Amino acid sequence: MGGATSLDAEFTVNTQNISAGGSVTFTDLSGTPTSTTITSWQWTFTGGTPASYTGQTPPAITYSTAGSYPVSLTVTNSTSATNTETKTNYINVAPPATSEWITQYSGFTTQYRGISGMSIVDANTAWTTILDQNGAVVNEFSKTINGGTTWTIGTISGVPTNNRVSNITARSATKAWIAMYASTGTAGEGGIFVTTNGGTSWTKQTTATFSGTAAFPNIVYFFDDNNGVCQGDPNGGYFEIYTTTNGGTNWTRVAQANIPANLTGEYGYTDLYDSYGNTIWFGTNMGRVYKSTDKGLTWTVSQVTGFTDFAALSFNDASNGVAMYKTYSGTTLTGVFLSKTTNGGSSWTALSTTAANMFTGDIDAIPGVAGKLVGVGLDPTGINYGSSYSTDHGASWINIDNAVQYISCKFLDDETGWAGGFNTTAGVNGIYKWHNLATEVPDAVTTLNQTTVYPNPSSDIVYFDFENVQKKQIEIHIVNILGKEVYNDRFVSFQQKYEHAVNCAEWPAGIYIAVIKSGNQTYSQKFIVK
Repeated sequence: MGGATSLDAEFTVNTQNISAGGSVTFTDLSGTPTSTTITSWQWTFTGGTPASYTGQTPPAITYSTAGSYPVSLTVTNSTSATNTETKTNYINVAPPATSEWITQYSGFTTQYRGISGMSIVDANTAWTTILDQNGAVVNEFSKTINGGTTWTIGTISGVPTNNRVSNITARSATKAWIAMYASTGTAGEGGIFVTTNGGTSWTKQTTATFSGTAAFPNIVYFFDDNNGVCQGDPNGGYFEIYTTTNGGTNWTRVAQANIPANLTGEYGYTDLYDSYGNTIWFGTNMGRVYKSTDKGLTWTVSQVTGFTDFAALSFNDASNGVAMYKTYSGTTLTGVFLSKTTNGGSSWTALSTTAANMFTGDIDAIPGVAGKLVGVGLDPTGINYGSSYSTDHGASWINIDNAVQYISCKFLDDETGWAGGFNTTAGVNGIYKWHNLATEVPDAVTTLNQTTVYPNPSSDIVYFDFENVQKKQIEIHIVNILGKEVYNDRFVSFQQKYEHAVNCAEWPAGIYIAVIKSGNQTYSQKFIVK
């Protein structure tokens, strides 16, 4: 464009972060002095297809291999002057996702009901708590007993009108507990309620008294059918925590001597906790983590460095976990902070929140897989929705999707989990089931024009034999069971039959998935390295 004071090559892209196989579009923003015109544009897209282009508006550029790539533009104007702009590490390409979400209908005929808290019993059974269109808690629940094929809604009846659900924990399709608080602050209304008939009716367990106007139950959790713990804000000078060994028939308050003193003004949050084995943690508004390793009988506390509040807390196992803290100006998100622990919460290390493809509306650590996290909802800018996962404690993220308004997620293991959102219309969507492609066993050997993979299992070299691939571009991406890419290659075969060898001698023993692409077709094949 004319009017600039000097010839200046400049450009932008619609997005810098994509998954392998994705495409981006570039826009020329170059300027040239008045009375001159730009006559030539020469683009270079390292790692992209096409790799170069001559002209002002290039076509969509596809990146097939994970990595960070530069982009360069050289412009020439009518006086034969030239200028080059190179942006290094400009396009960030993540490995192809080995997981996806399967859309399910949450069961609500009322529009814009949101899935908030979740309790997953097993691969078939899960319970959820509900928000209205304004994000306020309502006394309703949704439940599945068939892996989410159908969800049944219910009303939490038999509780005080002003009570609202803090969280839910379930042990079967028929038995679940909820912690409830009095939304009007009425003394004695909140507490722990149980259902033994699938949610048809709920009964208060009165020995967890939560008496007085200061009482505010935040969580209830059961380690098994009998042993449970519930926690509320400080009441009588210390956190109100009860334990039970008989399913809640009798709750006993934990002695003040067994709970580290709370700070002035310190309190907990509804549903902000996690558990693994006999260990349970909860976070506070002072950025501290309370922890019990004996089912709630005794407690310790640690400070997450740099935290002055809490937004999420989740653990893969007794050692590995992640904590999140957010700052706001009014209702506008101004900052997101993450920290990880590898020693059960004794100490914490800050993580970057500038990594590509990160979503921090809610984060859950997948139980049993150290370092694997799933993030959903808004990104740290507070603008874009989507989901992604990390296999390295949050250092990097692999994008799953974009533009879906997730608000929560919860996992039982790497095979079973759900993300919650709002149903956009009656009878449509609202909840999303985790589908782990990396551990999916194909019904039969999938092929690309009768590709064979051998030997399987392999110990040093695995071969890919292709047929009918003359003059075809082929891509191979290999990921491990955690979804982390361990190998990629792209090539064009000039033979009708082609054998491609991959050295796997140094790879850890385990299951691997080869994702093979050619044109608009994608196939996958599982193989084992022993």
